[in-house]
Amino acid sequence: MYFPIGWPKYFSSRDVHCGELKSLRYNRDRSLLAVISDHSVCIWNNRPRVLVVAYRRSYDAIKDHGRNVTVAWKPDSTGLAVSTSEGKIVFLELQRSNGVQLYVSRFSSVAARRDELFVSTGSGLLQRVTWDGFLEGGLTLSIHSLPFTNDLENARAIPLKTEGVSFRAMEYSPLLGGFAVVLADGRGGFLSADTASFECSDIIGLWARDLSSATCVAINHRYRLIAFGCTNGESLVYGFDDLTGSLQLSHKLVLSSKDYPGPLLSCLNKIDEDTIQATGGIQCLSWTPDGCAIAVAWSWACHGGLAVWSVFGSLLMCTLGGDYGTSQEAVLHNPLHIKSMGWGPEGYTLALVSAEEESGTAGDIMQLQFMKSALTVNPCMTNHEHLFLQGEECLYLNTGDMVSETQELLEGNGTRPVIGGPVGHSTLVSNKQWLVLQTPSNYLDSNWPIRYAAVDKSGRCIAVAGKTGIAHYSLNNRKWKLFGNVSQEQSFWCRGGLAWWRDFLIVPCYNSNSSTDEVRFYPRTCNLDNAFAVNVKLPAPAFLVNVFRCLLLVYCSDCRVVFFSLERTDYDPNVPEVQVSRVQEVALVNHVPHPLAVVHVTLTSLYADYQGSDGLDGVESLITNVGGRLLMLQKDKAYPERKSKKSSFFSPVVLASCVENVWTSSTSSRTKRHLMEALWLGCGANGMKVWLPLFPGNDENPPNFLSKRIMLPFHLNIYPLAVLFQDAVILGAANEPMPLECTSPAPTSLSPQAFPFCTLERTTQIYLHHVLRQLLRRNLGQQALKIANMCCDLPYFPHVLELMLHEVLEDEATASEPIPDALLPRIVRFIKEFPQYLETVVHCARKTEVALWSYLFMAVGNPRDLFADCLAAGKLETAASYLIILQNLEQPAVSKQHATILLDKALDGCKWNIARDLVRFLRCIGADELDSPPRSPTFVKPHHPPPLSPAASVDNDDIPYTVNPHARSSSVTKPPSRGSLTRGSSIEKAYITRTSSSDKGSLTRSGSVDKSRKSVTSMSPTSATQPKRPTELETPDNFFIDTILNRHARLLLTAMRLRDLGKFAAYLEFPLIPWLRKERIRAARLDNYVETLTSIHKSFDLPYPAVNQLSSAPLSPKPWIRHGRLSSVSSSSSTRGGRQNLDELEGRMELGIELGEEIEEEEEAQLSPVYRNDESGRVSGDPSETSSVAHSMDGEEDWIWGGEGPSYVDVQEIRAQLAFNGSLQALREIRFLLQMFIEAKCHDWWFMLSLVLRDSTCLTDFVDDVIKMRDTTIDSLSRIRDGIASLEAWAEQNCHGYHLFFGLHKEHWLALDAALEAAKVAPIEQKDSGPAPDSGRYSRQSSTSKDEEKPGNEEEESEEVAEEEKNEYECVVS
Repeated sequence: MYFPIGWPKYFSSRDVHCGELKSLRYNRDRSLLAVISDHSVCIWNNRPRVLVVAYRRSYDAIKDHGRNVTVAWKPDSTGLAVSTSEGKIVFLELQRSNGVQLYVSRFSSVAARRDELFVSTGSGLLQRVTWDGFLEGGLTLSIHSLPFTNDLENARAIPLKTEGVSFRAMEYSPLLGGFAVVLADGRGGFLSADTASFECSDIIGLWARDLSSATCVAINHRYRLIAFGCTNGESLVYGFDDLTGSLQLSHKLVLSSKDYPGPLLSCLNKIDEDTIQATGGIQCLSWTPDGCAIAVAWSWACHGGLAVWSVFGSLLMCTLGGDYGTSQEAVLHNPLHIKSMGWGPEGYTLALVSAEEESGTAGDIMQLQFMKSALTVNPCMTNHEHLFLQGEECLYLNTGDMVSETQELLEGNGTRPVIGGPVGHSTLVSNKQWLVLQTPSNYLDSNWPIRYAAVDKSGRCIAVAGKTGIAHYSLNNRKWKLFGNVSQEQSFWCRGGLAWWRDFLIVPCYNSNSSTDEVRFYPRTCNLDNAFAVNVKLPAPAFLVNVFRCLLLVYCSDCRVVFFSLERTDYDPNVPEVQVSRVQEVALVNHVPHPLAVVHVTLTSLYADYQGSDGLDGVESLITNVGGRLLMLQKDKAYPERKSKKSSFFSPVVLASCVENVWTSSTSSRTKRHLMEALWLGCGANGMKVWLPLFPGNDENPPNFLSKRIMLPFHLNIYPLAVLFQDAVILGAANEPMPLECTSPAPTSLSPQAFPFCTLERTTQIYLHHVLRQLLRRNLGQQALKIANMCCDLPYFPHVLELMLHEVLEDEATASEPIPDALLPRIVRFIKEFPQYLETVVHCARKTEVALWSYLFMAVGNPRDLFADCLAAGKLETAASYLIILQNLEQPAVSKQHATILLDKALDGCKWNIARDLVRFLRCIGADELDSPPRSPTFVKPHHPPPLSPAASVDNDDIPYTVNPHARSSSVTKPPSRGSLTRGSSIEKAYITRTSSSDKGSLTRSGSVDKSRKSVTSMSPTSATQPKRPTELETPDNFFIDTILNRHARLLLTAMRLRDLGKFAAYLEFPLIPWLRKERIRAARLDNYVETLTSIHKSFDLPYPAVNQLSSAPLSPKPWIRHGRLSSVSSSSSTRGGRQNLDELEGRMELGIELGEEIEEEEEAQLSPVYRNDESGRVSGDPSETSSVAHSMDGEEDWIWGGEGPSYVDVQEIRAQLAFNGSLQALREIRFLLQMFIEAKCHDWWFMLSLVLRDSTCLTDFVDDVIKMRDTTIDSLSRIRDGIASLEAWAEQNCHGYHLFFGLHKEHWLALDAALEAAKVAPIEQKDSGPAPDSGRYSRQSSTSKDEEKPGNEEEESEEVAEEEKNEYECVVS
């Protein structure tokens, strides 16, 4: 709970030439710091950091009496005692310029007690010296005559009987009433006396058991602990047994291998290497002022180091394991070679004196800055779900986990919350940023440092209290409120903490004007002024304060807890008021050894025994933390005055020991009652403990063991500072060292990189799996199942199950001895109750070593069965993970079999990523590996296809469907262009790659090569130069995979799932164009054009074209002068004769320009009848024809428009309204598929997609290609013409937009009719004229190569189709 932050600060006394510093010591209130060197004593003021006075001893005095060694303060800070190397003590009074010197025999240690100074001499005497410099000879005693015992009850005290024994170190504690001592032989103990005067005859010593190598000692007054530093690098912390009075070992402060993996450097002094570890012995110890943490420094004779532990052994910071140096020199020559150290005011700073003999410089003091949790001085903050840290001048607040403010629904008079009502729920978000609040400088100037800080439950209001007065801040308006009257601010000082209750700030304080202790209530909405405050007198000074619902409890110095009832009474709406009434007092004097030993006190609704559903009606118990022991005083239900506000409490019961923090919730929730009504304990090195209630079910009689609570311990990886009860999450903080190359603000005598810049980060840990595991271990599975069902809505609940399974698996599978009652089977049965069972098992296995898999699957079952369960449940991603398990546990043949089954499921479910990985997995399994034994996990190298040829380039960002840029293995050339009507640019680069200039000859129709079905690989101009990939070799395994892919592609195409077909080809690198060429007369054939058109619109979510009211004008006398635009933007065709680029289209759509609208000036274009060109056999337009459509092709003027008289309708307006109006992504995908069908000569789909796009250019190319009869038979042409006729009839009845579009292209359909008639007549003419040697079909007279198919090739194709279907049938998936 103490965390270093920032860079350390340095200050030096070189101006007075102090020399090498030896030791430092703060006075009682830590406002002054005394630092000594060999010959000087310097007194520093803390704020401001200035050198107050420096005293330098003369050369003769040093020669006669020795150099300075240690220093001790007088309790009232008016004098100093400095011990010397010659066994002398120099007394210094701060009011005088000269000191008084007293000469005594050689000493070994000094400790101050009230008005006396206890001195242990080297000859074995314990002497008392007054601060006036007088030796009380009558009170001197021999140390060897002191009686020591193991306990005060049974054992008999025995004198040491060792002549000349002395104390190496000693420290006095006024709260414990004695001295903690370390003997010269390494033993340790505690000296106490029955009388306050500490008479020699009353002194008795207590041994610290099993301690033989102590070097130093430090006392924690608040927690009644004594820490001994040892030569082996450990620190042993002892506590007092209340029954016997003996010293018992509480815990050890030892670095684990995780915190300090090994020695960084060898020790400089080789002293007893068998006992001294790599860290070396303990040099010094120092507890924080509040006793919540201890700083430990290792011997500077070795390589030194510093660590900070919490009071019960949780490591908060360590310079040995962290990145506190960038080189070995930085570790050797760094300020962590600590000689002496001490905590500053409120524990915000740690002053260090370092050893730098080798550097030749001395006199520098390093001061580390620390932030501490508000829980250290204000434990009432445990009721809030916020991370709140305080420093000497600023506050750190993290409220990222609180989305909504905490709300309470109240009943009646506002004192009882509704049971089961909505509670402000904290939702976990990934906000790790700290809100840093700087306290106003005008407040800190006279009230430094911050002593107490508090935040309300909403996290919006913050209050601080310094030396005097208070100030509070609002996050809503980002403003501080201070006292306007400075005299009011300085008239009281807060003690006991701060608390918020609704809109009131509760301040227990001491009023210096009236010399009374009181509690003040300041309204948040008013100015800070005593006129608005409500004052309530207290019987004694307040030590602690806390709020439970509408009750205020104040723990006072007389060991009494006073309860106040709070009720808001707003008589004045502008000034809120609170009515405070005293309820009762509860005395703790019989249960508390000292008033300051009480660390925390709170009222709760917790109860030890289950009494029904009324457990939250009011206060049920009083919980207090006394020196780390948690006591519970439960309310007496049989008290006769129960109806009144007073309550009686039973004798306390000890719930736990070594408790640092306590968290409870004042609200409840029916959905997560177990977690909300639990008591959470932070226990330092022992982790956390939860006192969990066990509720019986509604349909069962509660047995005796279910009518109580249970304490469950578990370990944490973070230090807990807040508990989110409903989220099952613990929040904490940790310091993160950041070594920087830049120079830190240090003097030249110190290494700039020796100590890094420290930052604070928020840490989070889930605790639910620990609770469930502990319940299952205790055979409380029903209770665990109830809690898990309550928390199954948490987003990280599957991770909770995985953590629980993983931890139990590693604990049991790696155990050195067999476990008689294994927990793993119970964990597996528990996880089976949830739908995440299959995922949990496979995720756990994937994150565990393969050597542990056998132990895991002995409990969960055969992975084959789990794989089958995944397929049955449709969890294909999980099944793919199980396939990796099978790959390592089974033979490759089994893996291949299961992979094939999963591939079929993935293809059917359109899980393309899984299917792609499975195809690669199957192709990587060679035929020689099928019978090989199972192998250990290896990384399957992903398949990387060869790069494209230099003639091709791909724009990955624009290609729809394309996952692998090299997925297309077919031709990437542009479709051949017509002789007179050029296409301009190639098919949009967004859908297909372009060819280089060297391939321009292939762009013309006459230069194109028609591909044979028997030589599919010759279709691509790049296929001749690209070698086949290793995974595409003609092997039975690859043929087996290709058969599965071909079958699924045929399924998608026949079902008209074009979008899935595109994704299938892109993800699985499927050669779509060669496959489509083979499927032209099979799967790619369409029989129902109307159904196909509606299916395309449904698949791509496309609206049908519609035409609104058209503007008309009188017929122009010179219609050929009027500019009519024939191009459609949706078809990407330009009126300049080229195809419009898709990038231009996307830019126009982003600019909001309507489709079909042109910005630049267009060329003149006219709509004219289309006729057959006998020379080229293609459809062309005559530019000399008029652009008016008033005169139709068949002589009927109004066949399109339905008008009554001759008029002109702008063609551009028609085409703009008929343009493609789907999404840009749909346009990309359809364009891409259209290009595939064009290259594969699938005329049915070519026409359908061109129609959907309303692409006139593609329709023109389609008609041009069909009427040439190169790749079309008479039957195909007849089927196409019948399909178009059916579409025309459907459009006339159902879609006016398509009806108009068909009308605009009627000349195309006439050309198709003419071609069909000519094709039917051609065979008759050939029969009449006789066979000709070079004759072919009518459509192939102009551009037919020698390898082209003849009309009789359809029989050959049918035979090939039958053969392929037979092969696919024989390829059965086993």
